Amino acid sequence: MIFDQATTGVFDGLKEKLSVIAREFDTSARVVYVDYPVHLNIGDLLINLGAEQFFKDNNIHIWRRYYVLDVPEKISGVDDKVVFILHGGGNFGDIWERHQAMREQLLERYPRNRFVFLPQTVHFTNKVAASKSLSRIAAHKNSKVFGRDHRSSKILSDGGIPDVGTLPDMAHQLWGHLQPESIPAAIEPLYLIREDRETRGNLGIVPENAHRLDWDQVIRPVHHLLAGFSHRFMHTQARLRLPLEKSRFWYPVRDRAVQDGIRVLSGHKSIVTDRLHAMLLGLLLGRHVTAVDNSYGKLSTYADAWLQGTPLLHFVRNSA
Repeated sequence: MIFDQATTGVFDGLKEKLSVIAREFDTSARVVYVDYPVHLNIGDLLINLGAEQFFKDNNIHIWRRYYVLDVPEKISGVDDKVVFILHGGGNFGDIWERHQAMREQLLERYPRNRFVFLPQTVHFTNKVAASKSLSRIAAHKNSKVFGRDHRSSKILSDGGIPDVGTLPDMAHQLWGHLQPESIPAAIEPLYLIREDRETRGNLGIVPENAHRLDWDQVIRPVHHLLAGFSHRFMHTQARLRLPLEKSRFWYPVRDRAVQDGIRVLSGHKSIVTDRLHAMLLGLLLGRHVTAVDNSYGKLSTYADAWLQGTPLLHFVRNSA
């Protein structure tokens, strides 16, 4: 796949920036990777896939993996040298409270261990909740928190967290590893628009009669069935507190779901979206992307921080 020189320069640079994460901890230590996604949001799955590619590329051994419902109150065998790496993404704040609460609890349980938060978009709807949450995280004196854009990093720093950095999304580690499944055949753009609590509603640039999809509709029915079976099995094991490596049951589902996303996006020359990772996946596949913001500006702050210079991206601001 051939990219224009400007886009190649942008994405080469973003992947290189992620290499600094490996300088934040002893990469020979036992590492616990926490909060990998067990749901069919292709964006979150791309972050996870990029994180695992990063671990592989940097020879980082993951000793234990946990998703949010699987984290035990006490992890057997943990000493002060064990490193915790917390999954990145867009759930840092009070919109997705379960994930935030789990992070804070881990920091309190393991006050001497090294914690590294992979790049996060930070958003709180409540100032009191923000102050309490950031204070709890700031109380841990051996953690590094990466914002996924400059606004997020400022919220973290202003909240008292002493060691904050700014890095792009972990999906950029997949640069050079993803290929389109087909040559674009569809003339009309693909409208991939949110239907969850982060949507802005009427986006203005989507024609009234346009066929809209969200990630859930991109995934093949058989893979929904497979995910449901895996969910039930894994949640049963989690309730029983059986020490199985549950990611081995989920990652094959993840890979199929991501490939579904690649298949659908590959069939279009252009994509219109308010999903950050539909924007990123489209660009990684060499598609032209028209992007608009979600409910709290996640896409614009990200594009402003990292995607200036690629002619594949057109950002529409202040849409209705």
